Amino acid sequence: MATADVAHLDTEEVEDLAAGREIDEALAAGSTLSEVARSIGYTEAVASDLLGKFRELRESLAARSQIPLF
Repeated sequence: MATADVAHLDTEEVEDLAAGREIDEALAAGSTLSEVARSIGYTEAVASDLLGKFRELRESLAARSQIPLF
């Protein structure tokens, strides 16, 4: 991910994307959304929202043929 991809985001938004990535990786490893949410201190709804934001960014970068680095 280039600096330009996140330059418009504030620190909290970048942290949210990092949490979304963590959730995505845990789900890929076989955990449930409920388990992951509990382990990182979020409700399922919040975890789902963070996951959605991360996946949206990942798909956007993929559409531009870029690879997310975080």
